[in-house]
Amino acid sequence: MNRTTRRAPVTRATRRVPRRGGSTGGGGKGNNTWMWWVGGIGLSLIISLVIGLSNKSSDDKQVRKEMIEVIQTFSDYSENSQYYTQLIDRFHKEAFEAAYSMSGRRTSAKLDEKAYLIQISSRMAAKASSDGKASVAETLTIFNQFIRTQ
Repeated sequence: MNRTTRRAPVTRATRRVPRRGGSTGGGGKGNNTWMWWVGGIGLSLIISLVIGLSNKSSDDKQVRKEMIEVIQTFSDYSENSQYYTQLIDRFHKEAFEAAYSMSGRRTSAKLDEKAYLIQISSRMAAKASSDGKASVAETLTIFNQFIRTQ
């Protein structure tokens, strides 16, 4: 006896349709747009950080150059030029970091010049005093006091 099984015709309800989209679940191309937004925002943050750091680097070099120009106006610079340059090399980065603020959402990067001059001159004066360079320490202390009163 031959029995044949009668199958129901393939209809839309029984037909297997492959899913569209990735592993995030059904739907079309629109489900992955959030990844593009996150990627775009992340990329823009990285670009703005790189630009900010490059601005900080150029500001750092410019401020150091200007500090050397200020020191060159001191009366005892010609006798102690190399020592002054060593002091600037040693303390510029610390003073610059303390006085520089990075830009925010609504503010631009800014250097507090007074804070920078106070920081670097006080550190330079303390080091000159400990090194036994009394005339350099006195000049830097007078400069520091002048800046504080401004």
